[in-house]
Amino acid sequence: MKPFQIKDYLPEEKTVPNTGSRGSVRQNLRELFRRFYELSRFRKEIYEIAQNPESFWENNSEAVYQKLVEILNNEQLTNPDIEIAIPVHKNRQDLVVLFYSLSRLDTKSLPPIKILITLHNSDETTKKFVYQLKDRLKNRIRVVELNDKILSGAAIGWQLLAYFTTGKKVAFLDADSSFSSDWLKQLYQSISSDNTFLAVTGPRRYLNSDIMGEVYNLSVLIFLELRNLINRPFVKLVSGNSIVDGPTLRGLIKQSKSIGGWRVDGFLQDYIAKCGYQIKFVPTTILTSGEKENGTIKERFGILRILKRFLTGLANVGIRLTSQDQIVTFYLTQKVARYVPWTRKIIEKWVFNNYNISRKEIYQLLDEEASERGFLKDPRYQRGMQELRSKFESLPDFGQSKRMSPQDLAYILEYEIIEHIFQPIALESFQSLLEKQIK
Repeated sequence: MKPFQIKDYLPEEKTVPNTGSRGSVRQNLRELFRRFYELSRFRKEIYEIAQNPESFWENNSEAVYQKLVEILNNEQLTNPDIEIAIPVHKNRQDLVVLFYSLSRLDTKSLPPIKILITLHNSDETTKKFVYQLKDRLKNRIRVVELNDKILSGAAIGWQLLAYFTTGKKVAFLDADSSFSSDWLKQLYQSISSDNTFLAVTGPRRYLNSDIMGEVYNLSVLIFLELRNLINRPFVKLVSGNSIVDGPTLRGLIKQSKSIGGWRVDGFLQDYIAKCGYQIKFVPTTILTSGEKENGTIKERFGILRILKRFLTGLANVGIRLTSQDQIVTFYLTQKVARYVPWTRKIIEKWVFNNYNISRKEIYQLLDEEASERGFLKDPRYQRGMQELRSKFESLPDFGQSKRMSPQDLAYILEYEIIEHIFQPIALESFQSLLEKQIK
């Protein structure tokens, strides 16, 4: 097998020379605290709306529509100066909060803005809501739809979104986001002031965090700012809170043929660094209700687990406090399992079997997943499985060893299953969708 490289699975750190003084760092910290406090007040309002979004929308939708018409003041949908891009799956309730936040944006000093929404295997309720928005806003929102049982998962949805952007600058938002009124202005001004930055990104906070979670969120922001003092800024691209140079982004994605992979943020960050660009961090935080099914930070981690996560985060930025096996296991179970639905059962089986799995079990689990999702007999899937079996048959059976390393499983998932089955399908499907859009 190809030697496993940890950099293939963890974002590269891009060190940017720190030209600011200690005074500017103090100023940044003051600004960070100000924004954190401001968003905390807004968070209470958003939390109340999220408890009963239907009632709020019934009473306030007309006012939201009017404000959005003012913000989206140019009916030209393609090649806007700023394009807000939003991937939507099954987010009917989240969209109420999102569009309320969009209606509050301060756009007085900004160039024309447009919105792109991709409906990625969305349910009918979500689709109906989005198309009602589009109609009420007189087509100021552009909608692209992909319905494909094989192409599931958040990573595919984000790539579909990036693939169809047309803006000069593209600001990405997750569908379950809310934010303060100067969110877009801060991102746009930051990327416009220095053309050495291909992307500007900011952090996330969870809407349902308790006091422990808020302390954790604030400590992470302070940690990132203080790293500037030692000229080691860590800039991790957060796709759902970022603004990117549009033409360069689209060129990178199409040239790299990354469509169908799952490491969306990490891949793009690595590619940006390799091409000589930089990513800038700004403390422009968004609220997200993401992972709400997992409860609050405290309930999900506990104090000891928060400490473990923090240490793992340090390891991810170059301070190796844990073994490579531990880092990759964390990445497999926390990242791959969440973003690649087809591989979850393989990872679960690997962990359950004391980190061991055979090729026969991999075949069975993939077919089981395909059957449940309704694409078992799809010729594209069958073709990919045939190629996978042919390649695997020339290798020793994985199940003969007592333990399969996380590196080996990561390689199998990334370079064999995803690359040889799902990426070709994704490229084919996206190209077909692009041709339909052109027609």
